[in-house]
Amino acid sequence: MDITPLIPKGRNIINSYSDSGFKISEEDFSGSIFLSPENVQEINLKESDNIEEERLLSLLTKNTNSRIEILLVGTGKKHLHLSPKIKAEYKKIFPDSSIDEMTTSAACRTFNILTLEDRKVAAILLI
Repeated sequence: MDITPLIPKGRNIINSYSDSGFKISEEDFSGSIFLSPENVQEINLKESDNIEEERLLSLLTKNTNSRIEILLVGTGKKHLHLSPKIKAEYKKIFPDSSIDEMTTSAACRTFNILTLEDRKVAAILLI
C-alpha cells in the first residue's frame, strides 16, 4: 500500500532547508523567504536582524492576502516571540487569519503538514 502523501496541485512544498537557504518544490532559494501556497519570494530579513515591527508589518501586508488561514513566522534557530503589537496589527488587517511564531525548522515542518492537509498557509522563514 502506497502511503506517499499527495501534494495538492499547484502548491509549494519545502523539500529541504539549511543555514543558507531553502529548496522549495525542487527550486533553490538563498536566504530568507516569504512562502505562500503558490509563490516564493526571497526577502531581505535575517535571524540576526532584530525583528523590527514596522519592517515585519510592511512585509506581512505586502505579501499576505485574505485567503491565508495561517501565517507561520520561522524566527531562525531561536524561538523569538513577536510583540503583542505586531500580532494585534496583523489581526486588524487579517481578522480571519492566525499568526504563529516558532523556530524556522518547526515552521518548515508545520508548513508542509498544513499544505498536505490543503490548508491555506503562508510562512516567513528566516535564516
